[in-house]
Amino acid sequence: MSLETLQCAALAAATIIIEHKKKRCRKRWMASFLERRNRNINILGEVRMDSCALFRNFTRMTASDFELLLQLIGRSIKKQDTNMREAIPISTRLAVTLRFLATGDSYHTLMYIFRISVPAISTIIPEVCQAVIKSLKGYVEVSKKVS
Repeated sequence: MSLETLQCAALAAATIIIEHKKKRCRKRWMASFLERRNRNINILGEVRMDSCALFRNFTRMTASDFELLLQLIGRSIKKQDTNMREAIPISTRLAVTLRFLATGDSYHTLMYIFRISVPAISTIIPEVCQAVIKSLKGYVEVSKKVS
């Protein structure tokens, strides 16, 4: 092989390697718009500040009932912060669940409203529902239907 042929082959190989590196996307823990969840105004706080009627429409309960429920289940749904990221606040966890139960919104819609990933929402909702069931078991009386 001639020197010119080797140089062309080396140039072609270098071009392929550079193009291959350009195409690879950097993997991240979460999408960039989800990372801004804590930096931007929280939707729940915004709704709560605006009006009582808006908060009631959004969560289908009054702010005082929301706070009472939060006190009852807060310890069981709280998660610990890690070095990688901050935990989702318990008020947001409860609001996501209430919004899902009240409206039947899809997890993808909730993702854009609350800036929480779909996989996180898919674990939050069952956890919070279990905590609500456990905490409110003494408050709800179920009558047996007599046939």
